[in-house]
Amino acid sequence: MKRIFVVMLVFLVFSCLIIAGDQRKIVFNVGYAGFKDINSGPTFGINFGKQIDNRVAIGLETNIFRKSMYDESAIADTSYASGIYQSTLETAKESHRTIVPLVGTIDIDIGHFQNRPLKYKLGGGFGYQLLFGSSVNYQGQGITDNKAYAGWLWFLKTGLEYQISRTTSFIWEVIYSSSRVSRASDIEADLPTEDVVNLSGLGARFGLSLALDWH
Repeated sequence: MKRIFVVMLVFLVFSCLIIAGDQRKIVFNVGYAGFKDINSGPTFGINFGKQIDNRVAIGLETNIFRKSMYDESAIADTSYASGIYQSTLETAKESHRTIVPLVGTIDIDIGHFQNRPLKYKLGGGFGYQLLFGSSVNYQGQGITDNKAYAGWLWFLKTGLEYQISRTTSFIWEVIYSSSRVSRASDIEADLPTEDVVNLSGLGARFGLSLALDWH
C-alpha cells in the first residue's frame, strides 16, 4: 500500500507540472530491451512531456514489453493444387511475459552537432513497474501458471535528436535500466521469503517526437 501511495503521488505531481502551461510534447517509440533474468524482446511506448526551457524537459512515460514463446512441432504437411504448402502445428506449451512500467523522466539537451539540427541528449527516469508471467502446459491437462511481480526501477539514457521541422524530430536512444521486482514466495520458511526477478539490462529505441502547441 505504501508503494502504491508513493507511485500515485509522483504521478500526480508530474501530471500537474506537465498539464500546466504550454510547450508540451508527445513521443512515440519502439525498441529492443535486454534483461538479466528473462529473455530480451521488443518494446513500444509513449512519453507525454513538457519543455521546461530550451534544454530541459520532464515527462511521464511507459514502455511496454511483451514476449511470447511457443513449444510447437509439425504433425502434418499438406500441398494443394493451388500452390499453397501448409504445415499443421501442435502446441505443447506456451508462455507469455509482460512488463508495464510507469516512470517520471527528465531529458537534457547538451549541445548541437556543428550547427546542424542534430542534438546530443542525456536523461534518466525513476518509477515503478509490474511484471506478469503466464504459462500453459497442454501436455499436462492444460495446467496454467500465473505470477505477478512489482518493484522500483531507474534508468539512464543517452542519444541523438534530429529536428526535421518546427514541431517534429526523430530520436535515437541507448538505455541502461536497473530494477528488481518481487512477489511473496510460495515456499514456506521460518523467515520471510520473496521471489525476485532481476530486470536490469541494456536497450535501444527509436522514436518520433511531436510538439503539442495547445492554447
